[in-house]
Amino acid sequence: MTHESVLTLLEDTAKSLGDSVQFGYGALEDFNTIPNKTFPYIWVYPMKGEFPKLGQSVGSIVEFDIEVNFVVLDSVSGAEFETAKAWDDAFQLMEKFVHKLDQFILNYDPSVPSSDIIELERLRFEAGRKATGDVLTGWKLGFVMKIPTQFEYCSIYE
Repeated sequence: MTHESVLTLLEDTAKSLGDSVQFGYGALEDFNTIPNKTFPYIWVYPMKGEFPKLGQSVGSIVEFDIEVNFVVLDSVSGAEFETAKAWDDAFQLMEKFVHKLDQFILNYDPSVPSSDIIELERLRFEAGRKATGDVLTGWKLGFVMKIPTQFEYCSIYE
């Protein structure tokens, strides 16, 4: 349940930002095939991860390397002030997402040994702009989430 729980947590974090925010998960090709997208959009790429070894055995922690894209629709003309506004809007969305996710992690009470604490590490981000059928501007946020292998999260929106 760990992978599904992490994905559900990310989706709930996105939903908590407002009704207009769309969320999806998959490869870039999957995002490109969605018809009639509305924006802003939060798109999570397939996760990578590892089971770090503790001593001679695999421990009770999973480290997921996660990439999340925060995308807004930009002007086709690409006017400098419009693109700057789009980057600002997407950045604010990304910043709110990080704070909401961090808030959950800070309030997480596993009531078990400290090895079961959830951690966010190596948060990094970069701006991007893509012109296909639409002109999209946004930010890609990358981070490592360390979680206990038995982590189970149930959606608050179901």
